[in-house]
Amino acid sequence: MGNPNKLQLVIYPVSNNLINWACVVRVADPGEQTSPITPDWNNLGHAEDLLPLVAKMKLSFLDIHHLIQSSMIINEFPMTDRDPLPRWTFDRVTLLGDAAHPMYPNGSNGASQAILDARGLVLSFRQHDVTPQGLQAYDDLRRSVANNVVLSARQYGPEELLKIVDERAPHGFQHLSDVIPAEELELFMSNFKRLAGLDVQQLNQEPPLFNIV
Repeated sequence: MGNPNKLQLVIYPVSNNLINWACVVRVADPGEQTSPITPDWNNLGHAEDLLPLVAKMKLSFLDIHHLIQSSMIINEFPMTDRDPLPRWTFDRVTLLGDAAHPMYPNGSNGASQAILDARGLVLSFRQHDVTPQGLQAYDDLRRSVANNVVLSARQYGPEELLKIVDERAPHGFQHLSDVIPAEELELFMSNFKRLAGLDVQQLNQEPPLFNIV
């Protein structure tokens, strides 16, 4: 819920009656200088810093403020990525996953792209064997696609829909279809899936990794 360009809250249940949550807060505009923060998953955050920011967020089925206050550990880290690389492969060494394309976690695409990297590497090795040529073929197959996803994530990826909905209905709505037509929603998601290499028809046309008889 919220607008990824301003304030966004992600909440979902996990096992053993636990709830995982993440709050994304814009602290500066693009190009504005801020105090450097070390990108570290282990920086501790504080509920008292976050609660004023979510004061106006309400859900009928969940007490957001109690959820944050009762959290045993809150981690704080900056949303950062890296510019797309012009090459991944250097002779017998190549990059894969986050090492190749660190991106904003909009749409949870980091893991998906790493899986597609692994698939591309297997296909390239199958064609060129485990050689520098195989690594370069993998680079040629995957790098431009993953780099486009990195750039898309800077524009919020699939979560741009939340921004669109918030801008069109800043005071809330009863039915999503009143804010964004189903056809527009489907077109948006189809375009993103094709960009990210996650389109079902596109994937079904790819050669299989394993031939099962």
